[in-house]
Amino acid sequence: MKTIAFFAFFCEILSLSYGQVLSADELISLARIPASKMKGYLTKKGFVLNSRQQMEDTLWSNYYYRKAMDNEADKSDTAVRAIYRAELKESFTITYETTSLQEYRLIIDQFRKAGFVCKETMDSLLTKPLLFQYLNNSMRTGNTITAGVQKYALQVQTKLFPNPKDIYYADDLLAFSSHEYLEFYFGKSNVKNDLYYFSSNEIARCSVLFLNTRRQVVFIWRDELNRCTIDRLIFGGQQKLESSLNSNRFIAENSWVFKSGIRPGMSLLELRRIHGKDFNFYGGNSINPGSIIADSTGKLDFNKESIILSCMNCSDNHFSASALLSADEALADERILFVLSISLNAL
Repeated sequence: MKTIAFFAFFCEILSLSYGQVLSADELISLARIPASKMKGYLTKKGFVLNSRQQMEDTLWSNYYYRKAMDNEADKSDTAVRAIYRAELKESFTITYETTSLQEYRLIIDQFRKAGFVCKETMDSLLTKPLLFQYLNNSMRTGNTITAGVQKYALQVQTKLFPNPKDIYYADDLLAFSSHEYLEFYFGKSNVKNDLYYFSSNEIARCSVLFLNTRRQVVFIWRDELNRCTIDRLIFGGQQKLESSLNSNRFIAENSWVFKSGIRPGMSLLELRRIHGKDFNFYGGNSINPGSIIADSTGKLDFNKESIILSCMNCSDNHFSASALLSADEALADERILFVLSISLNAL
């Protein structure tokens, strides 16, 4: 965070002339300190704890800015300011709210100078929420009108990640909910921008972790522009990436294992044993041959973990003419089926 620290002094100087109470650097600091130290930090900045309440699974702490009337700058400053801390389990966000458009723009400019990047143009700043990202930090903007008063908000979060030795299961990767986070944690050389072809008409921007290795994972994003918010993670073979369409390179069996016990490359027999009951999958006479039909009645949840099977001895007419087959039927027929790919869906 050397870049952000470099602008701390610069932001402090600007705040004196624009009536700014908190700088971008200070907001990032607030997004890192524990709740036990936050009250003392904000008290020194002129904020007073207004309320603290539990709403469902989130603890909200609200602070308002109390002007120092012996300060000439505060006397002429008519802006109303507040800070909200939303605490959910081990993560939390800091939201700074001000009625000063000038201050709002100034802080955003400080974030940009500190290295935060937004994929949208600044022309849309007042018309829709924008996302700014930098390393393991994010900042979202927003503006609302409450009781006829225009308010501008900046929501800041610093993402904390587990120790590398704790990243073992495929499910652990759900913590990395943006391309920026992947680059920050795994290194830029290990993360690539790509396109994924679900069909000729359905193409998605994606990020690929450890491309062309046994640890390859494709991240499909719900927000394709900002490459954030996971839709699904895809593990296993025959992935239709633009970077590999004209490549004959062979990728060794994917080595990721799921908490449920499944993994790409495992046999149908192993999968059947883990699930604990029979299940159905589409045959050759369907648009999705090999896809297991979503079912959460066994030990595995096929809604969460979508699996596609491949077969080594299914070229006969019986398989190609079947729209639907069962695992037990395929095993009885001595079909050599295995898990080709797994899609971990962010439900």
